[in-house]
Formats: sequence, C-alpha cells, structure tokens
Amino acid sequence: MSEQKRLIRSTTDRVVGGVAGGLARYLEIDPTFVRLAFVVLALFNGVGALIYFIMWLVIPDEQSRELTGESVVRANFDDMKGQAERIGERFRGGRRNGEIIGILLVGAGLIFLLRQFVPAISMGIIWPVILIGIGAYLLVTRR
Repeated sequence: MSEQKRLIRSTTDRVVGGVAGGLARYLEIDPTFVRLAFVVLALFNGVGALIYFIMWLVIPDEQSRELTGESVVRANFDDMKGQAERIGERFRGGRRNGEIIGILLVGAGLIFLLRQFVPAISMGIIWPVILIGIGAYLLVTRR
C-alpha cells in the first residue's frame, strides 16, 4: 500500500514560508506558478496574502509533519516569528533603513485604508503624492 499524499510546507523550496513550494509539490506543478497565483490574489484586496498566512499557520512543514493540531500551529507560529526576525535582520542595516521601511508601510496602509473609505480617489494621483512626500521627508531629515 502506498503512502497517502499529504500537503506539507517545504523546507527546501521556500522563499518565505514554504507554502507555495509545498502546495506545488502536492499539486505536482512548478512552484513559480503557485507563487504567481498568490501574488495575483494578493493584488485583489490582499486575499492571496491572507490565504498564504493562514496556510503557513495550519500546514505542518516537513520536519513537523508528525505533530497535530495545536502543536502544528505553535511550531508554525515560531517559524513565522523566526522568518520575520531573519527578514528584519536583512533590512536592519541602520536606523535609517527602519525609518524608510516604516514610512513605506504606513504609506501603503494609508492608501489601502483611504481607498476603502473614498473609492472615487484615483490611485494614479495618490502614488505620486506619496512618493513626493517620502522624498521630501528624506531630504528634510538628511544629516
């Protein structure tokens, strides 16, 4: 009797959490297609990112496939935390990088929030205004 096919996150073919690599292996397709699908879905109200993070939280990885239920979620949460710390270390070249990333994240969040409350606002106008604002901030606070 052959082993039952099981969805697990990849630890070898991972860019962020291994969800796309594991899903691609399960579906027997190229992981690039799965990654592109998540990106495309993320562009539609962020549903792709939400699905990705939920899958990252509940699907065990290759090393913890023997765990069940709450243990999987705890192990995956620890994996998320570790991955976030590794990504943070890459960007933590100095205080300046943190400020720029913070400004970009706040700006992006404000755009999405503003778009929900004022759908008539054109995104073609908002992006240049934000870029000008960020550039002005960087010039004014230059040391």
